[in-house]
Amino acid sequence: MVIRFDNVSHIYGPGTLFEKKALSGINLCVEKGDSLCICGKTGSGKTTLIKHINGLLKPSSGEVKTEGFAGLVFQFPEDQLFAPTVIEDVMFGPLNMGKSRGEARAAAEEALARAGMESQFYDRNPFTLSGGQKRLAALAGVLAMKPQILVLDEPTAGLDFRSSASLLKLLHHLNSEGVTVIAVTHEMNLARDYFSKLLILDSGHAVWNGNTADAFCAGNRELIEHAGLEMPQDNEIEFLLR
Repeated sequence: MVIRFDNVSHIYGPGTLFEKKALSGINLCVEKGDSLCICGKTGSGKTTLIKHINGLLKPSSGEVKTEGFAGLVFQFPEDQLFAPTVIEDVMFGPLNMGKSRGEARAAAEEALARAGMESQFYDRNPFTLSGGQKRLAALAGVLAMKPQILVLDEPTAGLDFRSSASLLKLLHHLNSEGVTVIAVTHEMNLARDYFSKLLILDSGHAVWNGNTADAFCAGNRELIEHAGLEMPQDNEIEFLLR
């Protein structure tokens, strides 16, 4: 077990006029090397849930246990970019972990290459990059720290077809190397084709928590659609790993 949620609930603005229960009684166990996709319509609690994994949020009730370093790539990558150049941004994590500048530079270059960022962008200000390039830079910043758990919020958002394919292949390879991969998405084909486990949230409740292949049988169509999602379409992106 690397992540465990025991009856976790989270309330925003408790005791105020704006009180909102974002998660309700979530139980979840993620094992080392799992690939888990978290799906649900906007406002279902997906981002709230993953922020509990690395302590950005604390449960209002219940308990979260995490073993190993979890790296989170935000839905909006500009939220985690801050340095004057891409390379300095990606070097920050390794430097903070005690690496020398030479070691940090090597780790950053390796991570940027794995993320698919070309060297011509290393000395660019990250805020001048396109949305997709910002996402790759943010991903590289996490990869440079060698996380045991990689969490991504809408990983393919803002990426073109080629970059999406490269990123999904990278996630597949990282998972095959033993990294636990967790992704939030509303793309059901991505969930079906790339993740072995699936958690579906609806208004803060887990309405499916189990194997992905079992979730998409015809008998679950009503459950999927009631959660505001669509059944995956045949072979829409399956070929990207070929």
